Amino acid sequence: MIGRHRRPNASSGVARVRILLREERTLRACMISDALQSGSAREFAVAIDIRTKSFPRSDHGVVGGQLRRAAISSNIAEGCGKSSRKETIRFFQIALGSATETESHLLIAADFGYLDAQARETLLGEIKTIQRMLAKLAVNLP
Repeated sequence: MIGRHRRPNASSGVARVRILLREERTLRACMISDALQSGSAREFAVAIDIRTKSFPRSDHGVVGGQLRRAAISSNIAEGCGKSSRKETIRFFQIALGSATETESHLLIAADFGYLDAQARETLLGEIKTIQRMLAKLAVNLP
């Protein structure tokens, strides 16, 4: 077979292009979600941590602990580390679920009198913004 040139396999080239496009889409999505994570979601986590430290001892860390453990920004970051669009979207959906859980715990904390009306409305407004941004990101993921 000396002197014969082997034709490159067209399908392997197409596969490489598909992989590169998928990686580029995931990178773009993660750049968008980095803005969300480093901005709203992370700032929200800090605000929750500060706010829950003032909860009374009688809470025994139950409501406050649940609020601190609802790891919205961590789920966003973990989703960006995934290699496929499907996995990335799954973690964004988990982050959405965590945001909804946080919303519920904020209402419970307000019902127990741990949060005043102004703090409750501010935090609920922030969580709604994060939920809208996450939903748009999951739907429009390239």
